[in-house]
Amino acid sequence: MKLTKKYLQSSKLPLALSAALVLALAGANLVEAKSLYVSRAGNNADGLTWQTAWNELDQIDWNKVEVNDEVFIDGGAYGSSMTYRKPLIIGKGIPPQSGGLIIISQGQGLEHAGVAVINGLNQTNFCGIQAIGKRGIVLRSYGRRGWLKVTNCTTGVYTKDGSQNYFQGLEISNCKVGAHLEGDSVALVQSNIHDNIKNVEIHNPSASVPTPSGLYACWLYNGPQATVPPGSAAAVTVTPGSTPPSAGSPQGHAILNNCVLGPNLMQGVDNGFPGLRILGCLFLNAFSSSLTLRNSTELDRCTLFVTARNSLGNPKTAIKVLAGSNSIKNSIFYGGVVRIPQGLSYGPKNTQFATTGNTSALSAGLVDPLFISPVGNYQEPVSFSVLKNANFALKAGSPAQGTGAQVTSVQSVLNLMQ
Repeated sequence: MKLTKKYLQSSKLPLALSAALVLALAGANLVEAKSLYVSRAGNNADGLTWQTAWNELDQIDWNKVEVNDEVFIDGGAYGSSMTYRKPLIIGKGIPPQSGGLIIISQGQGLEHAGVAVINGLNQTNFCGIQAIGKRGIVLRSYGRRGWLKVTNCTTGVYTKDGSQNYFQGLEISNCKVGAHLEGDSVALVQSNIHDNIKNVEIHNPSASVPTPSGLYACWLYNGPQATVPPGSAAAVTVTPGSTPPSAGSPQGHAILNNCVLGPNLMQGVDNGFPGLRILGCLFLNAFSSSLTLRNSTELDRCTLFVTARNSLGNPKTAIKVLAGSNSIKNSIFYGGVVRIPQGLSYGPKNTQFATTGNTSALSAGLVDPLFISPVGNYQEPVSFSVLKNANFALKAGSPAQGTGAQVTSVQSVLNLMQ
């Protein structure tokens, strides 16, 4: 397969990531790339065909993987799965200052396009996918969520000290930590992350290319069994490194873009890092708190919905501001307590309804945004199914036009893969 700019531009990646990947290829020698293969059914000879495929993820000979090669992982026949018991430890990246990519993709053809599963069997210190000090790695889904499932691991995806690595179309579940993203322009894209003790932690992110580290079009949730979510961790926790970012440095850039957070999460986002942008996201009825801001954050065109109290009778928090110079605009807050210190005021335009606390910090008054779904009738405990199928798009004539999330339901974020 020949890797070309046209090939990347026609992919299902969000536009920001497509542009970044094209930039990564700028100046690269676009040669005829090799296709390499991993399959439990292979004979582990050389990885050059499905018959001679490496038969476990730890058997990949990274010395044979070159810039612009594509490694295909067998998922068994379409509609079934193939399980791997060893972690995918990325053994090669792109040299600094050079173009090109190393692509890892789902198997092609009906006999190989099932779900590839990395099952850590709850072993200690088992990272399902690990990329340390690597650059230019793309896990590519060919337009399908859940082509690679990572489960029962200490950490599902672990990155550190790398750059320009993008993981697309994953499902990460039942891990102690779903994903630990640490590095420069490291992103989870169009992935489902659920039922982990801690779903995502973003640590000391940076962005030396236009694509900030973080999450794009992801769905984070706990399943129907999580009536009271375990633990107290937020779905996404963003933390700084030991050295604060300096003005003008590539640090201080992280993003949550067009994501859905919920249902059945204890908390939505807890940010302690200056420079996080939360854009176009939908927060679905966190058990305790939707959003905690410990440092400078930009919140724009988001919808945050909670019922007044959880199933234990405790009041829920819509937003809590603890520190930092934050920008909160063009967003809808429906329900919960607004915990913002007196004297702070945000704008230019927010909509809120059924909130209590320091509501004047968000807008002058309360007005029903008129969502399509009758969310005002929802009573705790609100079922997973009801929230999954709720539509937070605005009715015609809504007084909240121009505010609120661009993804207005779970289905709308899932559609971003299509």
